[in-house]
Amino acid sequence: MREGQSSFTALAVTAGRLIAGVDPYARMFLSEALERYVDRVSNERAPWTNRLTLGFVAHIAHRTLAIDDALLEASERGVRQVVILGAGYDARAYRLDGLAKTTLFEVDHPATQAQKQSVAHHLSPRVQKLRHVPVDFTRDALEDKLESAGHNKEKPTTWIWEGVTMYLDDASFLSTLESIGHRSSIGSRLVVTYMKRAGRFGAMTLSVLNGSVFSIVGEPLRLSLYPDDAKSACEAVGFSVIRDESTRLWGQRKGHPLKGYRMIPEHVLVADRIG
Repeated sequence: MREGQSSFTALAVTAGRLIAGVDPYARMFLSEALERYVDRVSNERAPWTNRLTLGFVAHIAHRTLAIDDALLEASERGVRQVVILGAGYDARAYRLDGLAKTTLFEVDHPATQAQKQSVAHHLSPRVQKLRHVPVDFTRDALEDKLESAGHNKEKPTTWIWEGVTMYLDDASFLSTLESIGHRSSIGSRLVVTYMKRAGRFGAMTLSVLNGSVFSIVGEPLRLSLYPDDAKSACEAVGFSVIRDESTRLWGQRKGHPLKGYRMIPEHVLVADRIG
């Protein structure tokens, strides 16, 4: 993202969640012009918008709901800390009743976080405690920032790393994963999304996305992984993969109504620290 500006992709994801109807709080983070546009294409026109955006709306809806499922599963078994890495305009702290006993840490770039707080300051979180942790992942030590914010590494944590890894280089991805491992006790859960690397067509898809959108807005895609490599990286820091699936497969498995072609080859991986 460009210095001093909130993330373009954070706004795009927020608009996608609102169009798909999976986040009623998304509206407040949009500009008036973008809000008017979203109102025109939401509800009965959402399937048409999904086709126009090459499946982006369905992808974001299913990614959001798949992560909600994994998060609430962990909460039901007693995990009381949640860390959202690259939180953007995530509203889980405000919309999920199942987190009432949870301390939630929102970690994000200072510019995006400041913009979000200026809009959401009047809302009452549904979590027990909400803590904001400003971190520039390219410069700051994540573990030090979390320690200062009161995160307890001796207690289980659910880590949500949604829509971030594809913007990191290999070293940043692995060092962040290592920090997660250091601060995860037995019983912790990792929910991470990543761009799947899949042959020539997959490489062409990522190249088109990069050239047409992401590089232009200053947020180029850098990292894609084979599923086996994503699994190995998680296992190296003590997590066992429970499931790893595309958002399309999740939507099919859950019978979600938004369907269609997906240009974004992103997976949702869920892993637990068992021992």
